[in-house]
Formats: sequence, C-alpha cells, structure tokens
Amino acid sequence: MYLFAHLFTGLLVGLGFFSLCNDRRLVPVCVAGSLFPDLLDKTLVFLIPGLIGSTRTIGHTLLFAGVTALAALIVWHRYRSIIGIAFAGTVLVHQLLDLMWTQPVTWFFPLHGMFPFVPVTGGFLQFLVMELTNPSEWVFGLASAFIVLGGCAGLPGPGSSSLSGRSTAIMQYGVACLLGITGAWLIMTGMDPVSATGTVLYAGPDKTLVAGVVALSGAIVLFLVPSLKRQVFL
Repeated sequence: MYLFAHLFTGLLVGLGFFSLCNDRRLVPVCVAGSLFPDLLDKTLVFLIPGLIGSTRTIGHTLLFAGVTALAALIVWHRYRSIIGIAFAGTVLVHQLLDLMWTQPVTWFFPLHGMFPFVPVTGGFLQFLVMELTNPSEWVFGLASAFIVLGGCAGLPGPGSSSLSGRSTAIMQYGVACLLGITGAWLIMTGMDPVSATGTVLYAGPDKTLVAGVVALSGAIVLFLVPSLKRQVFL
C-alpha cells in the first residue's frame, strides 16, 4: 500500500483509540506508527542503496515490530501510558496491510538470511509519480484531509471561522460515499484477475483487495461517527 492509504489507516486507528481512551495524543501517535516503517526503509534505501537494496527492510520485519512492542510494554509498565502500545500496534498494522507474510525472507529476518536485493530505480521521483497516478490514493488523501480539517473546524477560534454542523455533515457523508464507492471498486477489481492486471493500482490483486477493505472500513466509520470534534486535534 502507498503513503495516503497508510496515513488514512493511522487516522482511523487513532480515532478508535481516542474514542476508547479520550487521549487526543493517540491520533498523531497512530499516524506516526502507521507511516514509520516506510519512512525508515525508504530513507535507508535512498541514503545507502548499495547496502540496503529494497524499500522493505528493517521497518517491515517482525523483529522490528517485536522491539517496538517490548518498548511499548516498558512504557506501559513504567508510566501506565498506552502511547507506546498505539505506536507499536500501528507499526504491526502497517506490516499486515503490506501482506508481509508473503515475503517471509524480509518479515522473519534474520531467520532466512539477509534481505532480498531489489533494484530501486527512479528514486524519490518514481515514488511521487506512483502516488500521483494512483486514483485510490487521491481518495485516501482527500479522506485524510477531511478527517484532519473536519476535526479542527468544529469550534471557532480567535479570528477564525468555523464550518457549520450541516456543512461538516454533508462533507463527512460525501467523503464516506466516495470511500465506499472506491472500496467496492477496488474489491471488485482485486477479485477479477483480468481487471486487476489491466488496471494497475497496486502490485497484485491481494493488495488491491486490502486497499478496498481499508476504504470500506473508512466509509463505515465516517457513517457511524456523528461528528468530528476539534478537541481530537487540539
């Protein structure tokens, strides 16, 4: 999955943690955990391409997920804070959404030896083009922007205007419908091998199905949540 899909997933998980624990810090923490494996591995492959020959290495291993989980348990034991658990949990969610069990050499590193070397061409520009040419990423990006902006527009501030409840609700349900349509389309595309190969959205029908499930989950959440509150992000 790509950047905005992981960002959107982090926001959804963060909102879930917030609804359970009423701790606004958990939203950005979950976003950070959801993005961290890609930020770490892509940075490494661009900085030291001769040593790290793949965009999925350290941050996509069960070893890394285990280390973050251990650190989270230490934080919980010492401070009774679930911030570490939220971060470690979304790191693992990132790996599951990337279907890392289909890449056992990487996921179970170092049990099967070193990471496979996959030549990376095009650098950062290639990843940017992949993001901008994937229509589902536009939907995930729009939905992520709505969650953030909608959460920050609920209450008026000094010298600022706020959206009315009706306007926010219309946008919320509109984005939910768009996510639902996108999710259904991705799932149907992923279930049809011919369409999946003809419409290259993700690397394989299984990843397309996962992206569709994420989009549908987001649509359900936005339909069920009565309104986004500014206090989540302030």
